[in-house]
Amino acid sequence: MRYEELITLVHESEPADWALLNRSAAEPVRLGAGSYEYLAHHKADLDVALAWGADANRGEEWGKEWAAWSHFPDPKVRGFWAELLWRGTPVTRTLLVTADGNRVYLPNPTPVNDHADTAPDATTWTVTSADLPIPRLLNGIQHKTVNFDEAMKTAGFTIEG
Repeated sequence: MRYEELITLVHESEPADWALLNRSAAEPVRLGAGSYEYLAHHKADLDVALAWGADANRGEEWGKEWAAWSHFPDPKVRGFWAELLWRGTPVTRTLLVTADGNRVYLPNPTPVNDHADTAPDATTWTVTSADLPIPRLLNGIQHKTVNFDEAMKTAGFTIEG
């Protein structure tokens, strides 16, 4: 399978196309140097898998300035990594965020302000349309009742491209 074919397969798939591995909460899935909370395989092509939940920022909550966009009942935000795997080898690695008490996954937004390395004065947070397929899919696989589009509206992200 070629890279573009793999990306297309995943981005065009539906949550029902994936089988979520049942695991003990006490035992993360280990892949290389990382530990992931969840692993799902594509039902029609078991060479393709998604792993997610490896902590970013040492598992600590993001500071208020980096989570200012969170207008959820539980405003805490935490970053995590998601990887697309081909035959167990990572092909892509994406930083995502979890919000609302780990009930929703969203793309990692970029603050729009005059200082590229700071977020405290950001009032606009952007993501690209290319950032949407993986968190949308992971929500559908794990949080079957989450309305991803409504969560994006609650976060107030501006979608570019």
